[in-house]
Amino acid sequence: MYNKFVKYLYFPITEKIKGSKLYPYYKILDRTQWLTSKEIQSQQWNKLVKLLNEAKAHVPYYKFLSDTTINTYKDFGHLPILEKEDIRNNFDNLINQSFAKKYFKSRTSGSTGLSLEFFVSWEAESWVTAGQWRARGWFGIDIGDRGLYIWGRPLESKKDEILAKIKARIKNNLLISAFDLSDDTLEKNWTIIEKFKPVYIYGYASSIFQLANFVKKTNKKLSFSLKAVFTTAETIFDYQRQTIKEAFHCPVAQEYGAAETGAFGYECPHEHMHLFSENVFVEILNDDNQSVAPTETGKIVITPLHNYCMPLIRYNLGDVGGLVDDACPCKRNSPLLNLKIAKKTDIIITPEGKKFSSELFDYINLELIKNNIKGIKQFRVIQKSRGAFHLEIVKEESYSKTTLEFFENQIRKFFGQTVDIKTIFVNDIEREQTGKLRYFISDINEEKGVK
Repeated sequence: MYNKFVKYLYFPITEKIKGSKLYPYYKILDRTQWLTSKEIQSQQWNKLVKLLNEAKAHVPYYKFLSDTTINTYKDFGHLPILEKEDIRNNFDNLINQSFAKKYFKSRTSGSTGLSLEFFVSWEAESWVTAGQWRARGWFGIDIGDRGLYIWGRPLESKKDEILAKIKARIKNNLLISAFDLSDDTLEKNWTIIEKFKPVYIYGYASSIFQLANFVKKTNKKLSFSLKAVFTTAETIFDYQRQTIKEAFHCPVAQEYGAAETGAFGYECPHEHMHLFSENVFVEILNDDNQSVAPTETGKIVITPLHNYCMPLIRYNLGDVGGLVDDACPCKRNSPLLNLKIAKKTDIIITPEGKKFSSELFDYINLELIKNNIKGIKQFRVIQKSRGAFHLEIVKEESYSKTTLEFFENQIRKFFGQTVDIKTIFVNDIEREQTGKLRYFISDINEEKGVK
């Protein structure tokens, strides 16, 4: 019964307060998923033109659009690419000067170690949330169903941790930390999970994989039936997917997106990732910013179609993928995406053998932002051994010893006061051969799934 309370009372009330429209947009997306490819493209183009007109009229950064004629996708492809550094350097000029609807300020530490702040309208967030619930509906999951969230938690206080868990439970979710994955902690959490009896699991791929390993290793028998496991924030590898399936006896589907844009790619029960063209326009480009041929890979460039508060036009996510030139057996006609390199992370192992998701460094970086501690333009952490880390930092002019001390103290807070941290100041963070920047690399390989 509580799921009905969440669906029909809690969500409608909170949506009205925020000024969002989850339910109306959910109904729209439930219908548009069955449109033909031409109908989807037509609706997408109309939304793109409307966004460009809004940006041209009210966003200083895009004043150059006044001298540009855009009648086709080819014309659109001549517009400049928006990089993360462009957002940092032009933040105020990217804000819609006449936007009068409700919005919120968000931030991302960035999977590449480059932190960003940005504004998102609640209307745009509504479309993203509606898309997420539509994708969950493909697996028979309804708004308000019980969900186990293996996720991050606030670092600054126990109070915030407790509040996060209370808020989750109100929404019929059980929140457990993705950062402490030791067997003792997993054993305690498993007792709570069995009492909660989730319908689905949602969280970091590496953390869910660790839970699945624990379930298999300890021969746990599920007293509840899961409809699906949804992974996000990280690339899920084949061996992880297989282990999770074996442990939980249900489909595994990956969600893809970014904090700046919201999630916009979801796997269906056939494990094909569908792009939500109602919400975004996605391009696959080569190094010269030209569109690649179908089935070829390139960098993923995205234009969210509903965030008029702070339009991000042709935004380079920093990930690599390609479009799939094929139809999905599920009969939905949205474009299919084949991810090659996305938010790849590794598991951190402490000197005591405890395991943490490397998403922890995202939260440490967010703490820098929250506490207004500046000076780090970009970072990367390399684990050399269980007790040794290399911290590569690209400094900003405002850098001070306080910045470094804060970062190092946060690392020691979780991994022990005795860990060795070697700080290396660099001019740039070197990219991988794929062109992807990673904020964490593990050089240890003590078990499958660590590296």
